[in-house]
Amino acid sequence: MINIKLDVERIDYDKSVEGLLPPVLEWVSKDERLKEAKRFIAKLGGDTVPVVKKLLGYLDDDAKDEIIVWLLSRHSEQLRKSADEVLGKLFPGAFQIGNVAAENKPGSRLLFRAEQVEVTYSALLDSPLVENKIPEQGSGLLKGAARLLSLIPPAQLEKQGIALLQTDKVKAKMIPALTEGFAKAGLYMTIRGMEIEAAADSAQPKTPVPEKEEGLIPDAFEDALFEGVAKWLRGTL
Repeated sequence: MINIKLDVERIDYDKSVEGLLPPVLEWVSKDERLKEAKRFIAKLGGDTVPVVKKLLGYLDDDAKDEIIVWLLSRHSEQLRKSADEVLGKLFPGAFQIGNVAAENKPGSRLLFRAEQVEVTYSALLDSPLVENKIPEQGSGLLKGAARLLSLIPPAQLEKQGIALLQTDKVKAKMIPALTEGFAKAGLYMTIRGMEIEAAADSAQPKTPVPEKEEGLIPDAFEDALFEGVAKWLRGTL
């Protein structure tokens, strides 16, 4: 298995909130554990999304990223399916993504990952995109070896597959395709670069959601919104 790490250069926060927030509002309106949030949404009615977009203008990028990370956690399955779909068009039958996740490290760009990606290397080699793009150096075992894959040690096969996927010609196709796929799921971003790596442990669980936050609104999300409200109110004085 492999992980695909995407270096996000820019997020269109307004469009992403428009795409990701409405389904979350529907979830909040049905969850009895979120009574305060439900009352807040009920007061705003159809203005909830415009209000949140307005508050974004009072936040720095780190705070905005906290909001996006949480919204993404509520949409991980939709984003996974969308990424699977676009990769399936490039490499039919070659990839199956286990999970998608985002991580915000204050002071740096948002890191987005497709995790525990299963790769069928025979399908990868048969894909039209890979044809004639296998480098002469670095992927020798893969070149012309579609019929002999069962004879190649799995670790070596994965190493050669990663080298193939890391080539500029392949990444030049994958990055815009993934950008388009995530946009269809409501996430609008510019991807600066992509890194392919072997998954640390195929038996390792997916990126965990802290138990206290699972199904609830995390403190980081609430803090970012409260900061926006406070700055907006100070601006009206």
